[in-house]
Amino acid sequence: MESGKEKRYEGTFGSRSSFVVVMIVMMAMFSAMLLLPIFLQNALGYSPLDAGLVMLPGGIVMGIMSPITGRLFDKFGAKWLAVIGLALVANTLWQFAFITLHTSYGMIMILNTLLMLGISMLMMPVMTNALNELPPALYPHGTAVVSTIQQVAGAVGTALLVTVMTNRSRLYIEHAPGTKDDAVVQIMGMRGSFPFS
Repeated sequence: MESGKEKRYEGTFGSRSSFVVVMIVMMAMFSAMLLLPIFLQNALGYSPLDAGLVMLPGGIVMGIMSPITGRLFDKFGAKWLAVIGLALVANTLWQFAFITLHTSYGMIMILNTLLMLGISMLMMPVMTNALNELPPALYPHGTAVVSTIQQVAGAVGTALLVTVMTNRSRLYIEHAPGTKDDAVVQIMGMRGSFPFS
């Protein structure tokens, strides 16, 4: 290697796949944080306070799980945490696809809490695994890239899922022109958007 020149880091499959997982998880998290309160207020008629309280246990679980996940990562590595977390996230999003006007407030809270638990089991191990593959000199750059990816993925995921929800609602109205119940229309849009995430 010539003096004065830094060795170029090409990346590995592990770091690239970790960044992809981070993007997918951030899209799911931000989308759920946006869609659930809208659904609870507009379709089920809950107050903004009640809609916010649904999100509270999930946030608490994420805060509690952060140090626990760190210890589990040190003991077992990223693979099993990521697999379990991804399974929780996928299953919870799938369950959200079957919510109805009769789904209880408590069930929605439990599903959101499980979603946040899965995300908390994914985020730290996957990001740490990706950054561990970098040379120490590139740690600051890696952290900056991960932060940027999180913000961009959250914005893209939110815009994408709101678009899907709107289009599914419009299609439902077109195929059921006699429908006048806004709650039913919105729930059909929600049910179409959650599996997409």
